[in-house]
Formats: sequence, structure tokens, C-alpha cells
Amino acid sequence: DCPEVVGLQEVSTRVYELLEELPAVDECGYELVLPKPKAIDHELVLTTLPADGTKVVKLSGFRTASRVRLESDLGPVVLVVTHQDGDLDPDEPGADATCKKKTCPAVCRPGTPFLACQTTVAADLAERVGPERAVRILMGDFNVTPASGRYQMLVEDDWIDTHLAGGNPECDPGTGTGCTSGRQDDAVDDLRDPNALQSQRIDYIFVKPPRGCEPVFDPAADADGDGLGTGIWDDPVVDGPGGIVFVSDHSGLSLDLSCEDGT
Repeated sequence: DCPEVVGLQEVSTRVYELLEELPAVDECGYELVLPKPKAIDHELVLTTLPADGTKVVKLSGFRTASRVRLESDLGPVVLVVTHQDGDLDPDEPGADATCKKKTCPAVCRPGTPFLACQTTVAADLAERVGPERAVRILMGDFNVTPASGRYQMLVEDDWIDTHLAGGNPECDPGTGTGCTSGRQDDAVDDLRDPNALQSQRIDYIFVKPPRGCEPVFDPAADADGDGLGTGIWDDPVVDGPGGIVFVSDHSGLSLDLSCEDGT
């Protein structure tokens, strides 16, 4: 149907133009928030909610994090969508690189792992603006698993992993259940195979609710019947263009959030 907010990563100029032409944009009444990208990997937000206060920050290399402020039935929402570099293997060059005063933003303390600074900057972007009563959402492809220090840093700072909070299982590489990534990303063979499985969970929607909002996550089975649940959606399609059955090598995530008072 038409979720109130859709966050996308890896949006190029061409992808942006294709999205503008999609019938669903008009049918849902979506506004394309954030500027048209000039590179191959930017974020985009489609929304039916009032939106303003957009900002895009560079993380490192071509990675970015993009913020938009929204007004919703829950009150103010500060949303950050991001696509980040994963951690390097220990034996890769630069794996032990850390932040210095001249190499990382001030929000990252000297000695912070260099790539982990991307996550710190994105979280800070979500927390830097908006009133105390704002719901803060940080979402995207982080390219790290829940075993990483970057993930642990977020949950220790009271960011809620909505996948788990919604009652979904942790990723099982053997069955693909609970996983968001792992299909081939340099060929289309897996995208044409309806049985191609994912093998790791590296994509997240984190939420930091304000005081006074006890978060309630409608489960993936959509208990409230509004067409949206909290979890992973990755159903293969039939007769896709060129035999494609999966729209992406990653799986989509969804979030249906309310507060305990019924909002």
C-alpha cells in the first residue's frame, strides 16, 4: 500500500528519475524529499507527511547520511537514512585506522575506529535537531552485523533495534530467516532465483523514542490490519522484467510504530 515514509539508499541520478515516473508516487501522493543526487549512492525519502529541514552530510569517501524532519501523528520525527562502509577484515590495509583530530569530525573522539565514525556521525545527525518530544529514527544499510562494536554502541545508547523489538528472530544463515543481505551483488543470477537466500543481517531501522512514548511495534504479521508490520519483506515477484524476481540484493525493512497511549 502506501507507507507514510519510505527511505532508500544507493539512489543515483537515473534511479531518481525512474522513481519520479513510478505510478505509485502519484497514487500514494508521495513527495520526493532530498535533492536530486549527483553521484551513484545517495539517499532519498518519499513521504506523505509534511517535511522540512533536510540536510546531507558526508561520512567518508562517497558515503553519506541524509536527514529530514517530519510531522506525524506521533508528533515530530527526525529521520536519518544512511548507507555506510562495513568494517574491514583484521588483515586488510587500514583495518586498524583510528580517528585523529584532522581525520574525523569532532563528534568522534580521537582513537575511535575510523569507519565506526560513520555510525557516530549518522546518530549525532539524528539527535542534533528537533524538540525533546521528537521520535528519532536511524535507518539504512550499515554493512555490519549485530556482533559489531558499532551496533553495540547504538543499542547501548538506547537506540532500539526494531527488528528484534518487533518479535522477529535473529538472522539464521542456514535458512535465510531474519537476514537482509547475502545475495550476489555483482551479477543478476540470484535476483532471478526465487530460492536465493540471504545470509546476514546488516540493514536496520533503529528508533529512539522520547520520554512519554512507550514504543509499541506492530509485528510483521500486521496484527492491527493496516497493511504494514515491523520486520523484513522480501517476497519474490512473478514475471519481473528480464526474469528478475527480487528488486534488490538486499531485503526491505518495515516499521509500524505507535505509542502505548494508542497514538
